[in-house]
Amino acid sequence: MRAEPLLPEAIVPAEVVRQAIAWRVKLHGEPAGSALWLACARWRAAHPQHELAWCRLQAIGEELAGGVAGLGSARSLVAALHAPTDVRRRRLLKGAALGLGAVACGWTARELMPWSAWLADHATAVGERQDMLLADGSRLQLDTHSAVSLRFDAAERLIALERGALCLSCAEDVLHRPLRVSSLGAVFETQQGRFVVRQEGQGSVLEVTAGQVGIRRRGEAGAYAALARAGDRYLVDAAGPRQVPRADIAADGWAEGVIATQGMRLDAFLAELGRYRRGYLGCDPAVGALRLSGVYRLDDTDKLLAVLTRALPVKVVYRSPWWVRVQAVA
Repeated sequence: MRAEPLLPEAIVPAEVVRQAIAWRVKLHGEPAGSALWLACARWRAAHPQHELAWCRLQAIGEELAGGVAGLGSARSLVAALHAPTDVRRRRLLKGAALGLGAVACGWTARELMPWSAWLADHATAVGERQDMLLADGSRLQLDTHSAVSLRFDAAERLIALERGALCLSCAEDVLHRPLRVSSLGAVFETQQGRFVVRQEGQGSVLEVTAGQVGIRRRGEAGAYAALARAGDRYLVDAAGPRQVPRADIAADGWAEGVIATQGMRLDAFLAELGRYRRGYLGCDPAVGALRLSGVYRLDDTDKLLAVLTRALPVKVVYRSPWWVRVQAVA
């Protein structure tokens, strides 16, 4: 994918946001699989901005979605997405959230994560990837269903991973500011290097492909808790950072648009592939232990699934575009 200069905000046109809200209101109470749901699916597939607006709306959650049907909430959301400054946008969105606070107050901090993704500067929908150049010359790539917020000032360069995964190739900074990535209680810091951070469960996985990256818990200062070098893989969670074995999938393969595997179980492969498409994707336990090695392109997941039938003794069964299961060949 071509790297593009970073815009001040990831903008979704106001009309597209209004359309997404209108679809959400129309579909409330409508049975899945109805003609209206299919019409909405066609609208979402018509343009990447449609899918992005829909995903941001869905991220609020079913509990809050009912409030979107109210004219006041819809107006607040539309205004918030198109406010001229980040400050105003965040204030309006937070105001909309507070208006639905009776529902939201019972949520756990983890369940509130979709709001931080909604407020993020850049976000990708399921199956979408983004490649951008930051103001300092660093290259930032976002994986499927990921979101980041940016704060670059005179003292530091900070990227907050709100959801999903990123790949960062750091440029040398003329101001010698550290470049930091924060994610689920961890902070990763470097001056130069290339690495991937991915949120998994309640922790973050760091894999370094070039240079070295210091690891701290969020809020801590002083010496690094660990120093990861090229080839290292670390898991950082409530127990702190610890080195873990390398996975049987290339951590940065998705940044090149592929899943690159070496002896990966089929069930694990399908779980990874499922992150790039909507709906259910699974397999019979009888074939889950089959192993895959190779490089598989992510641009068309249906074509990728067809490739599996030539590499393994399996067949792909579609009950709908959103329900797919891999089974043994009879």
